[in-house]
Amino acid sequence: MRNLQYGLITAITLISIVVGFGLISYPNSSHDTNNGSESSETIYLPQNITLTTFNASEWLSSELSDNIRSGGVAKDGIPPIENPKYVSGLEASTYLSDNDIVFGLDYQGNILAYPQYILVWHEIVNEEFSDVKITLSYCPLTGSAVGFKGHFLTIETTFGVSGKLLNSNLVMYDRDSDSYWPQILGTSIQGDHTNQDLETVQLFWTTWGQWYNLHPDTQVLSEDTGHFRAYGSDPYGSYNSDANNYYNSGGPFFPVMTQSDILADKTIVYGISFNESNLAVEKSILRSNKVINANISNQNIVTFYDDQLGVARVYKSNIGDQIYTFKYENDTIFDVNTGTEWNIEGTSSIGSLEPIVYFDVMWFAWYAFHPDTTLIY
Repeated sequence: MRNLQYGLITAITLISIVVGFGLISYPNSSHDTNNGSESSETIYLPQNITLTTFNASEWLSSELSDNIRSGGVAKDGIPPIENPKYVSGLEASTYLSDNDIVFGLDYQGNILAYPQYILVWHEIVNEEFSDVKITLSYCPLTGSAVGFKGHFLTIETTFGVSGKLLNSNLVMYDRDSDSYWPQILGTSIQGDHTNQDLETVQLFWTTWGQWYNLHPDTQVLSEDTGHFRAYGSDPYGSYNSDANNYYNSGGPFFPVMTQSDILADKTIVYGISFNESNLAVEKSILRSNKVINANISNQNIVTFYDDQLGVARVYKSNIGDQIYTFKYENDTIFDVNTGTEWNIEGTSSIGSLEPIVYFDVMWFAWYAFHPDTTLIY
């Protein structure tokens, strides 16, 4: 990671695009940057979307480490769930409401749902599938749910809650070396494993009704966690309430290293990191447009909106050397190259697109960690 060097914000408002769909190619426009150059990219976007690139560099791990703060609880004062128990979807449907938030996992044939109202009290669930350790993490302060594999280098480990925060975000520690790992980064910033990355696993932020409708055979994390907590209540408020609470109003509870007011702090974006580059897509923009094509670190990608789950699906836009550009029309996704129809899982008669892991996150937190991000909003 490089030192943060603040530069001018570059913004492109796509006003010249033909109705509904078009092409914009840059950097042959007149906007400035702090180094006078940009890598050439071609971006296909729907009409009236704005793309902004924040011309800065990522933080050094030492800068991040210096900004770790106490969250007011001791190490594992928020206890992770170990050896989780599950109930059937049928049983869970007797007490879960359709609009209850769950984090859905589809991994190696395991279809599981983790209710937000349980994870708000624990923040971490340590699981194991076919000898692969998986950590499911949720930070209520930043509205982010991220899955990680516990394998890196030659190490297999699980994670706990350090009681520390960085940019108001959960800082995990590994049980191998006690190194610190901010959840949003998935990179260690302090300890023996500094600058080591974790491989992420896709979690879908959805509702119980949507998940159960698609996956009637799902298993659901049980309230029998081995801990006594007020499951069903949430100290931060509710995502299903119009009343002002932490999730929908105000700013972060704890200090952050930098801020941007281009979006409200609690606006939900889809955070995508690829090859040291970062992209945020505003959730409401994708929901209204259904398909957004973009480029990150010279990789063409496409983001579909999955109406059935209310989530994003992010893919590389190429199969081999062929790059596809996608469009949504008449309730159908198709590529403009061949006119072939594609399903929400990135599959067509041509082949299958490779998925890219992303996660939902509040804008203030994504920007605080990634001041070099590109934003589509």
